[in-house]
Amino acid sequence: MTVTIHSSELYHLITIDLSEAHTQEEIYAPGYRVIRVYQDGDLDIAFDEKDNPYIPLKYIADWSPGPQGFKYLYITNSAQSGKKVILLVGRTKEFLATAARIGSVGILNASDLRINPSTEDTLQSILNNIGDAGSSPSNISGYTLLFNTYVIWSRLETLFGYWRLAELLTSTPLSANAEYVSSVWDMNTAKVGYLEVMVFTDVDGTLYVEQSWDNENWDYSDSWSVTGGTPLAVKVQIVARYVRIRYVNGGTDQSVFRLGRRISI
Repeated sequence: MTVTIHSSELYHLITIDLSEAHTQEEIYAPGYRVIRVYQDGDLDIAFDEKDNPYIPLKYIADWSPGPQGFKYLYITNSAQSGKKVILLVGRTKEFLATAARIGSVGILNASDLRINPSTEDTLQSILNNIGDAGSSPSNISGYTLLFNTYVIWSRLETLFGYWRLAELLTSTPLSANAEYVSSVWDMNTAKVGYLEVMVFTDVDGTLYVEQSWDNENWDYSDSWSVTGGTPLAVKVQIVARYVRIRYVNGGTDQSVFRLGRRISI
């Protein structure tokens, strides 16, 4: 059998074996909508009358004649070994609800009247409100939905980027009584809440976390004594704009020194 039909209350599923040629072969499959599910060969199709114009199926992905429906399909094809077509035919008018016609009739409003672009939103204005990022989202102008989404994401990306930032500041041993001072971090840029510091060395020393409002006067300072051979990790709340780390070695040269930091929410 070259044509098989499996039917339910809602649809017919029609499989057409193209290995055998058909000429205006009639298929009884009453319905309201035809959807091309699968096609790997050529087939022409007509509806209701075998002498109606035949349309290449490749041009019909989803077709409906409207609420009047149809009863018969007529198919014509040459023999094509191993090829087939699968069609889904909607048997009820409910299948028409998901079909849409797009043409030159314009856009209708909720009252089924053609919209007035001067007083009602058009599809173009709706799309403009969403926005189009193009190839460079950072160049978006205006308060479109896409622009605001981009701004929110950019700020979150920056925040989480700082949140994950962890680095080894130095691993160079200090000589006796020498001092290491880190670069200064502007926490207005980071917008985070805490600085975490870890240090390890083989001799005693003192760790400082210093904060300043003007990057000159380091008015606020926390300090911890470091015991050689014992790692120390501390977490300090950010209270001022500028922060730095300072470490003062004791009276013995270091042979091992590792100082790192991470900032977190």
